[in-house]
Amino acid sequence: MALLTKRRTMVEKGVADDKEGLQDIYEEANKPDGFVVVKDGKLSAIQIDEHQQLAESQVSILRQSEIEIQQISGANDEQMGYPSRAESGRAIEKRQRQGATVTASLFNNLRRSTKILGEQIISLVQGTWTGEKILRITDRLTGAEKFVAINEQDESGMIKHNITQGKYDLIVSDAPQTDTVRERNLDLIIEWVKKSPPEVIPHLMQLAFEMSNLPNKEQLLTRLRPILGINPGDEDLSAEEIKQKAIQELEAQKQVQAAMAEVEQRRIALELDRLDAENQKTRAETAKIIKLADIEKEKLQADKAKLELDGFKAGYEMQAKADQARAKEYEGYQRKMNQGG
Repeated sequence: MALLTKRRTMVEKGVADDKEGLQDIYEEANKPDGFVVVKDGKLSAIQIDEHQQLAESQVSILRQSEIEIQQISGANDEQMGYPSRAESGRAIEKRQRQGATVTASLFNNLRRSTKILGEQIISLVQGTWTGEKILRITDRLTGAEKFVAINEQDESGMIKHNITQGKYDLIVSDAPQTDTVRERNLDLIIEWVKKSPPEVIPHLMQLAFEMSNLPNKEQLLTRLRPILGINPGDEDLSAEEIKQKAIQELEAQKQVQAAMAEVEQRRIALELDRLDAENQKTRAETAKIIKLADIEKEKLQADKAKLELDGFKAGYEMQAKADQARAKEYEGYQRKMNQGG
């Protein structure tokens, strides 16, 4: 851009009367709408060279430099969102991983340099902060705040939390703490709440409230912690204390589960006893019904036998009567025959 806006001006002596006139010619020649006035007959003694050809060469060098920077840094077209010859999704993903591998050393050097700078700042802080101070510590994940006193001197003259005698570690994090990242983390925690067991949900809910930007969230959390079963003092516990408390809670849960299992077993035993009694009652009723059916069957068989016997007797009596009648007829016939003979 500088070459395109500047011009080279060459003049002969006598074009202007003095140096001020030459300066005016130079300034007017380098203006986009400049107006140059020279002596009569001296217009051919002025030569103005444009830098457009030089600018074109500079642009070519600039393009070559951009390509070299891209090749050295590993930021290929796929990472920068430019069109490339890689058409398939797998090829594009492979090129992106390749670029990330090449640029990893650059970011590692940046983190290393940042850590060295942080260690130097820590040493300066230890040598400078000798008086009592109150620090406001913000949790990097939840955004919760709490206050800690350092170099605090008690009544006996002992210094608590002496920052000048401690050893500290420095962690370099690359995650930007922006609203977008916090909202993404909040959505992720909400998805965890939907799929987590009941004993984990209260802690995830507390974490989600702490990460949110709700107004008066601290007052709301103070009221919700007893409902969720969270003790506010747990935040100040050490890792070992948290571990012991988790073990105790787990043992208590096991005892509750064992008691519930025993109650369930008793309920199942009572249910089985009830079902057994109902089965015995059903079997007794069934046996009674079967017995009554057998009695009824025997009665029907006895009635049938009686009917058959009565029919046999009636038939026998009718046959006997018929035989007697035929005998009488035969006797009368014999008497007639005898009388006639």
